[in-house]
Amino acid sequence: MDTENQKDLVDQSTKASSNVDTKSDSVAYESYQKALHQKKKVQTENAELMAELKALREEKMQRDGKLEELSHTYKAERDKFESELKKTKQQYAWNSLTSSIKAEADKHGCLNSDLLIKALDDEDLNRINVGDNFSIENESLTSVIADSKKKLPMLFKSSSIPAANGTPNAKIEKPKMKDIKDMTDDEIREAYKNSYK
Repeated sequence: MDTENQKDLVDQSTKASSNVDTKSDSVAYESYQKALHQKKKVQTENAELMAELKALREEKMQRDGKLEELSHTYKAERDKFESELKKTKQQYAWNSLTSSIKAEADKHGCLNSDLLIKALDDEDLNRINVGDNFSIENESLTSVIADSKKKLPMLFKSSSIPAANGTPNAKIEKPKMKDIKDMTDDEIREAYKNSYK
């Protein structure tokens, strides 16, 4: 009887602890969802209030006759956006250029295209024609890669015929030996000596 009671108590405590774990997990997730929702709500309210504050400041400046200061504020914002746009365009152009160089270098058998890009100087990069929509002219890129191949041959695969199975591909011709039946005694002795050298 005691063992049955103990088993029942263990089963009941196990069920209770698993229920508590499940409840705590669901409560934690629910509280996380609630906190996340509140955070998003506060962020949107903050953005709306900042836009409203900016509009009120501009309106006040216009009423007070501070048009010059307002104009200066607008110019500062415009300059900021222009510099960010310029930086973004430069970054996109560089990414486009490097990806084109890597692709073309790989076609020409480059072993390390990142190292090749680092090795290119400004003169080489300026020779590559980039269009208005950041398209790269293949002819100029191919000529730069070809020149780099001449300057830096260690970055490109060699054009020699590779060895197959550890043996050279060139055929080595062995001197043809006569059939032993057609050899004289001296020729047989000479062939025997040469085979053990």
